[in-house]
Amino acid sequence: PTLEHIAIESKVRCGVHGDSTGFSKINNETGLREGFDADLCRAVAAAVLGDHNAVEFVIVKSGERFSSLANRSIDLVSAVATHTMERDLNEKSTKTGFTFT
Repeated sequence: PTLEHIAIESKVRCGVHGDSTGFSKINNETGLREGFDADLCRAVAAAVLGDHNAVEFVIVKSGERFSSLANRSIDLVSAVATHTMERDLNEKSTKTGFTFT
C-alpha cells in the first residue's frame, strides 16, 4: 500500500527531525534540507519515482515518528531511532518489529 500511495501522490513523504546537523537541517544559504537522513529520503524517491526531488519532508518528533507511520501521515521515517530489544519484538504504535541491516 505504501508504494502504491507514493506512486499515486508522485512523492515520498519522509519523516525527519527538524534541526539535526549532519542528518537533517536546512542550509541557510541554499534553503535546501541537507544531511544523511535527507539524502536517504532523496535516494528512495529516486529509486521509486525516478526523481530525487520528489520528496516532501515532514518534521516528526521522536515520540510521534512511528505513530506517524502507522496513521500514514508519512511514508518513511529517516530519523535517529535507537535499536532496542523492545522495538525488535514489538513496536507499540505499528505492532510490528524492526529489521536493521
